[in-house]
Amino acid sequence: MPVHPIYSVIQRTYHYRNNLLCVSFTIMNKTTILQTLKSIIDPDFNKNIVDLGFVKNIVIKNDSEISLDIELTTPACPVKDEFHRQAVELLQALPGVTKVNVNMTAQPIKKQVYLENSLLHSVRHIVAVSSGKGGVGKSTVTANLAMALALSGARVGILDADIYGPSMGMMFGIDKDPEIRPDQTLVPVTVAAGIQIVSMSMLSDPNRATIWRGPMATQMINNFLHRVHWGHLDYLLIDFPPGTGDIQLTLTQSCPLSGAIVVTTPQNVALADVRKGLSMFKSVAVPVVGVIENMSWFQCDNCDKKHYIFRQGGGSRTAEELNLSFLGEIPIELGVADSGDEGKPIVYTQPNSLSAQCFIELAGKTASSLSVLAANSSQLDTMNLAFEELEVKELPGEAEKNAVPMAAPTEVFATANQKLAITWSDGLSHTYSQRDLRIKCPCAECIDEWTGEALLDPNTVSEDVKLSNLYTVGRYALGLAFSDGHRGGLYTWDHLRKIAKD
Repeated sequence: MPVHPIYSVIQRTYHYRNNLLCVSFTIMNKTTILQTLKSIIDPDFNKNIVDLGFVKNIVIKNDSEISLDIELTTPACPVKDEFHRQAVELLQALPGVTKVNVNMTAQPIKKQVYLENSLLHSVRHIVAVSSGKGGVGKSTVTANLAMALALSGARVGILDADIYGPSMGMMFGIDKDPEIRPDQTLVPVTVAAGIQIVSMSMLSDPNRATIWRGPMATQMINNFLHRVHWGHLDYLLIDFPPGTGDIQLTLTQSCPLSGAIVVTTPQNVALADVRKGLSMFKSVAVPVVGVIENMSWFQCDNCDKKHYIFRQGGGSRTAEELNLSFLGEIPIELGVADSGDEGKPIVYTQPNSLSAQCFIELAGKTASSLSVLAANSSQLDTMNLAFEELEVKELPGEAEKNAVPMAAPTEVFATANQKLAITWSDGLSHTYSQRDLRIKCPCAECIDEWTGEALLDPNTVSEDVKLSNLYTVGRYALGLAFSDGHRGGLYTWDHLRKIAKD
């Protein structure tokens, strides 16, 4: 029998009306199927899966069999089983349909153009897991969140960025070193559920302290980010060191973080430090996925009551005050510590335990939130980190030069006559004289950081100065280097918009 990808199956239905035998026809085609599936609503986007473009590859075979794909934003989608159930039931209810095959898939990972020279280029989401202070269980949350995401079908990696106190090696029972290739790049160690891990604990003596100054630690972080063969990952979780400092700043500036998860405990001292960490992410334009309260409550063996031994509701109140999502509470449970010491997270060893169920729910909320953030944020689609290879284009028409908050570049390219053109996510296009960018460099040599007064005399800048290189800095700025040898400061999106407006 022929296979009809778009139209097929005519179902005749006979019935009597006013004593007359009538026949009605139900035409089964792609339009009918799509219209039927429009009743399935994605709760995160509040739209039906057809309008979201999730339904693909519809095939009608033998005049009665339907097969199609539902392509979600992530393989870790928490409602994928519900989508599958609804789709099968709706399609099986259509007249004449005898067989339905719904294949749940996920969108392919797009290569990140601004990470072309980095081995991170095939990672869908890079997520910071951070805390304002130590001792709140951040690494335990990272390990179990990673395991929950991996068991849901996602490809997951963990970068243990706590150079001075790495713990992922122990939490996953890793007793071998990562492979070092001839070009000095690393191959991460693969553990249970296919999770890939790189940690300083694999490269150092566990009985000796790592005593490094800041520059050495930040260089190692850059190697872990850009010189590790992560391959195709849906999620790379970065276990941040506690607090704010050189390493945290390097991480936020060296890669485009999709979002940050902040871990706290109910005590006031921990919640106060949370606010400091959140301030750091805001300053570098990293969206916060939400707040997790760890060690929230304890349930004894003799009752079902939750005992809030470290106060109650601090995490949720803090999230509400700061207009952030509260992702959930993780209870105190002996199995969490035991599983960590044994090298297997509790989500893997005791999936039905209270803590494991909380982590699984947390993973679903995290996956959903990241998908929504990705859909609502702009992405730099056109840029080559090697400036001399940028395509020369004619200048786009200038739109009204009014600054719009949160706008970000979608295209950056060189133009004729020593210009730099930027297209923004809000549709505006601006062109900049490369000499003007040099004159308005925001670095400490050119601008007094306390008064904002210009220190650079424009007359000392050559008329033919031009850009020699440019690169992205995290999610919030461009770094520019000039032909006169000056390596400029960070040109944040707000600074570039202000230059255009002026």
